[in-house]
Amino acid sequence: MSEHLPADLRFCPSVDLPKKSPEERAAELLLGLELAPGGLWSRPVEAAAYWTWLRDHQLGPTPNLDELLAWLKTFLGLTDRPTEATRYFALGFAQGAEMALQGQLLPDTLLDPVSDTLIARGAEVAANLDTVPGPAPLSRLRNWATQWLTHEFMEVPPSLWRLGLSMGHSAAHTHPLLCGMLAAELDSARFDQRFARRALVASKLRGDMGLWQAFIRSTYEHPVEGEVLSAHIGTSLARMRSTQGTLRAFLLDAVIQGRSLGQSTSSAVDALLSEIGPAQMGRLRSFYAANSGPLSDRASQGLLLGVLRQWIFRTHASLLNANDPGAEHLALRHAYDFLWWRGFLEVSTD
Repeated sequence: MSEHLPADLRFCPSVDLPKKSPEERAAELLLGLELAPGGLWSRPVEAAAYWTWLRDHQLGPTPNLDELLAWLKTFLGLTDRPTEATRYFALGFAQGAEMALQGQLLPDTLLDPVSDTLIARGAEVAANLDTVPGPAPLSRLRNWATQWLTHEFMEVPPSLWRLGLSMGHSAAHTHPLLCGMLAAELDSARFDQRFARRALVASKLRGDMGLWQAFIRSTYEHPVEGEVLSAHIGTSLARMRSTQGTLRAFLLDAVIQGRSLGQSTSSAVDALLSEIGPAQMGRLRSFYAANSGPLSDRASQGLLLGVLRQWIFRTHASLLNANDPGAEHLALRHAYDFLWWRGFLEVSTD
């Protein structure tokens, strides 16, 4: 849900149109808007590439391992550079450990694409995992991997991910302290990092939804709100995919989805209102009325997008300052949520 706006913060102006290249202008046509002044959203070419991936290249339920890794590479901003080999290994290790802790098995064919030499190297160094537990175990795990990874193995990061899955799954039984500390670190990590390392578990537990939709669901504490918003985001994405819609259209569809549920007789409405509670609903109504106009009126698209742009800079500026793909997922999640609640409150009654 939305947060209150600090009164002493002001949002940064957009980049002047004459300063934009033809490529940037073409990308903004695909986006349909400039969402915020920092991060990916001030770089329209990169933002357009992100949007087309989000709209057109999402996986269906129960992807295979190769599909999952390809998705995670974009989700996390990973490349196949050898210098990222230890990140692949640590990602796989954490995912394998999480699967073991959840009682899930790995595919029998997991290590088929991995060379015998690399498998042997993993078996040789596994006993040394006793040296890894300690503060920041993921960083320690990556540093430990650099001690035995040679240039030969660093050339194949996807294989290291598969080896990490296997070693992490086994370590849940042979090195429970390390895996327990990894799980504790993930519990306090940012949502995108937490989900990436539990994506395999999520794909097994939530086979009814795609990974990005499952990621959105994981960001909500309240179960009813999470189910409703993640379902509506899935609907909006599917609609944009079928119509080749812009990012602007996707965000404005959040308002439509919110209004649709608010006007319906679905049991989800009563469940959502009960879960949020009358006191918080009152605060939400006051917040939206103060910052986006009377709820008795249907706010115009221009007003909504203008208010959104100010709000997201004021309340989530930390997500908009760096080239951080994970932060972009979170920024878009907050943007959709903000507009969805405005639409819902325009037509719902307590």
